[in-house]
Amino acid sequence: MGDREGSGHGGRTNRSVLQRSPGLAISGGLVNGLRGRTNGRTNGRTNGLTNGRGRTNGLVNGVGYVNGVHLRRNISGTVRSSDVRVAAYLIIASILAMLVLGYLLGAPAPIPSQFQADGDFSEWASVPFYADEVADAPASADLVSFATHWEPGRLAVYGRARGPWFAGLDSTSVYLLIDDPSSLGYRVTGFDADFIADLWGWGDALRGNSFREWIGDPDRDNATSFRALGTFEASSRGPEFEFILTDAHLDLDPSRGLRLRLATRSALAADESPIVGQGRGSLTLDQRAVASVVTSRANLLELRFRALVSDIILRNLTVDHQGGGLLVLPTFPLVIPAGQERVEWAILDPVGLSSGAFVIAEVTAADAGVASTNVDVPVTIHGAGAKAYVQAAPAGKVIDGLFSDWSSVGLDPDDAVSDSVDIRESALALQSDAFFYVRTEGTFLAGSILPERRVQAPTPSPNSSIPAPVPLRRQAAEDILRIYVDTNVLDSIGIPFGGIVADRVLEVTGRAGRIISRATYAWNESAANWDPGGGAIDVAFVGTQFEGRVPAGILSLSNNSRVVFTMTDWSQAGDATDLIAPSPAPSTMAPKFQPMHGLDNESVPAPPLANEPIVDGRCETFPNEYAGAATRGNLDLRFAVGTRPEIRYLFVCVEVMSDPTNDFDDMGSLLFDTEHNGGLFPQKDDRRFQVWNGGAPFWSWMGDGVDWVDCTGTCDPGNEADGRFRMGRMFYEFRIGFDDVWGPNSSLPDALAGFAVFVIDGGIDLYWWGSAVVDDYLPDSWGHIFIPEFPFPALVAGIVAVIPIVWRRRRREASRGG
Repeated sequence: MGDREGSGHGGRTNRSVLQRSPGLAISGGLVNGLRGRTNGRTNGRTNGLTNGRGRTNGLVNGVGYVNGVHLRRNISGTVRSSDVRVAAYLIIASILAMLVLGYLLGAPAPIPSQFQADGDFSEWASVPFYADEVADAPASADLVSFATHWEPGRLAVYGRARGPWFAGLDSTSVYLLIDDPSSLGYRVTGFDADFIADLWGWGDALRGNSFREWIGDPDRDNATSFRALGTFEASSRGPEFEFILTDAHLDLDPSRGLRLRLATRSALAADESPIVGQGRGSLTLDQRAVASVVTSRANLLELRFRALVSDIILRNLTVDHQGGGLLVLPTFPLVIPAGQERVEWAILDPVGLSSGAFVIAEVTAADAGVASTNVDVPVTIHGAGAKAYVQAAPAGKVIDGLFSDWSSVGLDPDDAVSDSVDIRESALALQSDAFFYVRTEGTFLAGSILPERRVQAPTPSPNSSIPAPVPLRRQAAEDILRIYVDTNVLDSIGIPFGGIVADRVLEVTGRAGRIISRATYAWNESAANWDPGGGAIDVAFVGTQFEGRVPAGILSLSNNSRVVFTMTDWSQAGDATDLIAPSPAPSTMAPKFQPMHGLDNESVPAPPLANEPIVDGRCETFPNEYAGAATRGNLDLRFAVGTRPEIRYLFVCVEVMSDPTNDFDDMGSLLFDTEHNGGLFPQKDDRRFQVWNGGAPFWSWMGDGVDWVDCTGTCDPGNEADGRFRMGRMFYEFRIGFDDVWGPNSSLPDALAGFAVFVIDGGIDLYWWGSAVVDDYLPDSWGHIFIPEFPFPALVAGIVAVIPIVWRRRRREASRGG
C-alpha cells in the first residue's frame, strides 16, 4: 500500500483500541494510522507492540501476562523451586570461587617478625653489633655493645651492659634518642632529640618505659616540652635488653634519615653510644690537642678515626680554624676498615704569625659514607680541638682554656655524686683581677639528659591528701657552679656558708657542654637579700676543667678573702670544697662535730626566745616574735630558730626566697637525728616533720631502719606546723617538742642533734640547709643543732640586735599590709 502520510483508512487517528481482543493489550491506540506508526516497526509500537512481540503494559494478575505475554509463553519459562535451588548453588559457588581466587591472586599474609621483645635474644646473633667503649660508670649502666634492626614499620633495638641491667636499689635509665635531621629538637651533647624512648628499673628488674615526642620550644633545654605518647614492648634479662618501636610511635620511613643514639644514666654516672643511622655503618672521631705552643710547622691535632660495622670512606672534614697560619689536613678520601682505627694529624704551619699569636683548630663536622655504596653514615665527634700560642704563652693568668698556669691547686676527695659535679681540684688567684679554677671528675657542665630520676613511690600517710596539679614550669637538666666569696674574713657581713660568711656569689649554669647563664650577686645587708651584681665573668672550659676571671672592682678581694666552690646538678645533689685562700692562711672554719655528718656540714645554736611565737606561717604575728633567735641561710632560704625552755619546745620559721610561686604542692620539712648517731637510713631516733602549703596536711615521721613511718603516738602530740605563701614567697613555721629534737639528751645544757631544713618547691625544685648536699633519707648528710653552753642571757642580748636587721624587710612589707 506504500509508505505515505494522510487521512482515511491508511491513516487512522485516535481510533478506539479498547474494542480489540484483550490478547493484544494495545494501550493508547494506533498513532497516525497503521502506516504511520511512531518510529516504525523496527523499534515496535509505543505503548503497544515492541519488536513485534514484547508488548509493554500488558495485563498482569488478571490473565497472567507479563510484558504482554502469557507466563507460560515467557522465553524464560516457568520459575520452579528447582530453579531457585540452582540459583542458590550458583551464588554459593561464585562466593567460593572469589575466595579461592582472592587467596591465589591476592597479597600473602605477613610473616611474623623473628624480632620480638620477649627476652629471647637469639635472633640478634645474625645482626652486626656496634661496640661502645668502656665507660667510667657502674657495670649495670655501662653499655658495651648494641644493635638495631629495621623492618617496614618496625625498629628493634638491642643493648648489652658490662653487668646485669638495673642492679641495686638505685634506679638506672636507658634512653634511645632519636633525631629527625630536618628539624631542631631537644639539645643533648652532640645531638638533637626529637623523640626519646626510655626504660628504667632497679632491684634487678625492668620497672617501666615511656615514649615521648619533642613538641618544639625556643628554649631547647626545657625538658617540659616533651609530650608523652605511651609505652612500647620491652624486655630485659641479665646484661641484655631489647625493645620494639613501630609506626604507631613515629614515622619510620627510611627516607627520613633518622639518627639514633643510646644513652644510660645511673645515680652517679652516664654513658653514651656512637650515633648510628637507618643503614649499617658509623664513624667515630676522637680529636686531641698535642701542642699548646708551636714554634714551627708541627702536629697540632691528633685525629683518631674508628669505623663501626662497615668499611667507611671519609670524604672531607669541616674545621673551625681561627688565628691564622696554615692548617694542613690529611689527604682525602680516606678508607677505614670496619672495626679498625686510623690515626691522622692536623698540622699547623705558623707562617706569617707573630710571637704570642693564639690559634684555635677544632673539627666540627665530617663527611663520610659506607665505602662499598657511598651511602652517608653518621659521625660521632669527641674532644674539644686544639688551642696553641705561637713561640710562647703570655706570662700571668690568662683565660684561654689551656690551664697550664694553674700549678698550685687544692685537692678534693672523690665523692659519691655525679661525675660532672664532683669537684676534684680548685684554686683562687689574685692578680689585677680575681681568677678561679675548678676541675671535676667528669665533663664540666655536662648536665643530664633529662631532669628526672625514677624512684619507687613512697607510701603516703594514712591521713594524707593528694595536692592539686599545678602548671608545668621550665625544667632543665643543668649543672650549676657557685663560688661563695667572703671578701674579708675580718667582718661579719654576709650569710654563713661552708665555714665562711659569704657576701659575694659567682654563678655559672650549663648543660650539654654549653654555658646557659653566668651571673654575680652581692649581699645587701640592709635588705638581707642577694642583689644581682654588675660586670661580666670571663670563662673558659674544656673537658673537665674550668677557669674564670672577675674584675677586681666587682669583688674587692684581698689576702683576707676566702672562697668555697660548690657544684650541683638539677636535683641539687653535688659537692663543695673546703674554704680556699689565695695564699697559705690560717683556717677560719667553725669546729666540726663528731661524728661527721654532711659534707661541709653546718651548725646552728637554738638559743632561748624572748617571746613564745604563734605558729601560723607568718613568722611576725607580733613585733619581735622571734627576738633572741639564731639565724642561718643561703641563696635559697633562711630561717630563725630558738627555744622556749620552760615549755620545752623548739620554734623554727623558714623563709624560702627561691620560691616566688604559690603552688599547692610546696612543702617544708625539718629533719632531726635526736641521738646524733648518723646512719645511711632513717633510724628509730630520727624524725621528719613536713607541712604543705596551707598548713595541711602536717605529717610526723620516724625512721624504722629503712624508711619513714608514721610516728603518731610516739612523737609529741603538741607538735604543730603551718605553711603560708605571703609577700611573694613561701614561709613555713614549726613548733617541735624537745624530745623529738634532742631525744634523751634534751635536758643537757649542751645537747647536740643532727638537723637539716629541706624544702620542696612545686613538687620539683629542692632547697636545703645543713650541708652541701642534704638527703632527707640519709641522716649522715645533715648538719647540727645544739643548745648553747654559755649563759642564755648573754646569748639573747647578743642576738636580739641581729634580728631587726634580718627581719627588717618583712616588717616593712607587713606595715604596708603584706
